[in-house]
Amino acid sequence: MKKRLSAIMRMSAVVFMAAAMAVSCQKSDPETPNPDPEPNPDPDTTETVLEDLKQNTIVINGEEKAVAKVFVDEYSGYMMVTATDNAEAESFDWLVDNNGEYVQVLVIPSLYNVEFDAKTETAAFTIISTYEAAPLFEGAGAGATDAIESAKCRFDFDGENAELFLDMKLADGNTVAARCTGTYAGEKPQENVIAINGETKVLRASFYSVEDGLGYFYFTPGDIDYFEEIEMATYYVAIMMDESLLENGTTVDVNTTTEYFDIFLVDNMTGDMLEVSTDSHDGAEGTFSISRLQGEASFKASMSLKFNADTQVELSFEGECTDMYAAPEEPNEITYDGTSTAIASVVVDMTSDMRTIWLSTTAGIDTVEAMQEADPLKITAPAEAFTGEPVGFSTYKSIVFEYKGSTWNYDNGSLGTLTVSLEGTTLNLDITNYDGLKAHYSGEAVVIE
Repeated sequence: MKKRLSAIMRMSAVVFMAAAMAVSCQKSDPETPNPDPEPNPDPDTTETVLEDLKQNTIVINGEEKAVAKVFVDEYSGYMMVTATDNAEAESFDWLVDNNGEYVQVLVIPSLYNVEFDAKTETAAFTIISTYEAAPLFEGAGAGATDAIESAKCRFDFDGENAELFLDMKLADGNTVAARCTGTYAGEKPQENVIAINGETKVLRASFYSVEDGLGYFYFTPGDIDYFEEIEMATYYVAIMMDESLLENGTTVDVNTTTEYFDIFLVDNMTGDMLEVSTDSHDGAEGTFSISRLQGEASFKASMSLKFNADTQVELSFEGECTDMYAAPEEPNEITYDGTSTAIASVVVDMTSDMRTIWLSTTAGIDTVEAMQEADPLKITAPAEAFTGEPVGFSTYKSIVFEYKGSTWNYDNGSLGTLTVSLEGTTLNLDITNYDGLKAHYSGEAVVIE
């Protein structure tokens, strides 16, 4: 998906940690007041006004560095600004590849144009410094602020122009301040968000299916790609509704509608689940709406729903949803005794009624003769088996799998299933012997006829 390079993966982990934690940050107890009736202000504790920060400047432990480059990017629903004094920097990726030093802040749309205290803010954000003199490599975010003593931040953004204000003191005593401006060249990201009791997070994944007169929708802040991964998310909202409500874009009041709906809030961290439905809505109040936009998978959704006295959920979404039944693409590879190897060459011999498929992990092989010397997986099956439907050794007793000096077939008591089809030169194949050997291939093959 959007994870790129080690710094992005580290940043993604920090963002996920901040999104997953729902703990409140506590301030340190105030120091004992100075008995002097007119104490001199301590320069380390004097409150900084963000607008007073010097423009286009990074300050590390009091040392000013002129900002040379600013990169403004969208990252998985967050806006991200990266500032550096390295004049050679070409992009954020360049800084990562070249171990460049930078200050970086990510925020969700609800934090645009808002000054916030990083120690107490509950909406998702991340602050990173890779400056050696004041490192915050793992980052700080909502609910994950042990590495900072204090920090005030503001990210002004109008969809094109961005300005960052940051004044931060790390727990180890080092200080980082920055003020800079930059321009975002991409499309303004959709403000897709989800919030529980005011804790706002980017809505990062959505799934749908419309079938048998019903619409099924799932929304989550989890950074997942497929519906089968929904249990990996910290939590999700599921909405089932009559298709007529979907087509009309009706705003549904959960207490007055007679049309079918069923809404769940599922917390995978605790196992708790709340439900509001047409038949069960005592103590609940609020509305929801989902409407189809142009395109089969394009929807607009909103919800403001009080499940009970303790739980209020807000949701805003507009964009493309992923089909619930979409599955990750399976790699073309042979797996044997727990080791998987990519398939690099495929030859199909169609010169007799018993067809032979050769799969090799060596690239560039295009003849049967060369395949026989390449330690291939060899599959023999009758033409009748090439239907795209799974068939077992008991169905076609002439099916044989051969690999690494071993043979599996009906005659030697082995189990095995083959699913294969060939359209022109496109081969689709899956095999398993239920005992350590399996293979999948979907793609072009050399076909000998």
